[in-house]
Amino acid sequence: MPLSTDVNLPRSHAPVFPERCVRCEADAAGQKVRLWTHTLGWWTWLLFVFGRGFVVRVPACSRCAWMIRFQRMGSLVVTMVFAGVFFFLVWPHVDEFVARPIRKWVAMAMMLVCLSPWLLWETFFPPSVDITAFSNSVDYEFRNADYADEFAELNSDAEWVKVD
Repeated sequence: MPLSTDVNLPRSHAPVFPERCVRCEADAAGQKVRLWTHTLGWWTWLLFVFGRGFVVRVPACSRCAWMIRFQRMGSLVVTMVFAGVFFFLVWPHVDEFVARPIRKWVAMAMMLVCLSPWLLWETFFPPSVDITAFSNSVDYEFRNADYADEFAELNSDAEWVKVD
């Protein structure tokens, strides 16, 4: 069983979503939640300078829209807290024991170890909806496989539709 079901569509294609909440599957009553992300590519490390944003509106009832926003913002905050705790509490105790030429690599490896519980949580308990934008395509990631299949079917008129 996949942890999330991804549907890949061309970036230029305007996605059509099923007319129900992406999280609880109740009637969304025309309400939508706005999802925004940067475009990923070789220039990703320069995102905030040169990156193109990508925005999509996904059907979500008002309660679930707040939960989706909270989860997306909470993910960023948790990542920043883990990084801050590592650099202020752990790294000063390790820094003096690491050879100068490899300090950056050791710091990155230790950061990944500190972030691994959160990364595993996000992998095994994915958000109800997420997007990843590339230069020519967008991955729409859904926790509910049936919702993803219906989304792919509604968008079958696109140049290509790839479901993972």
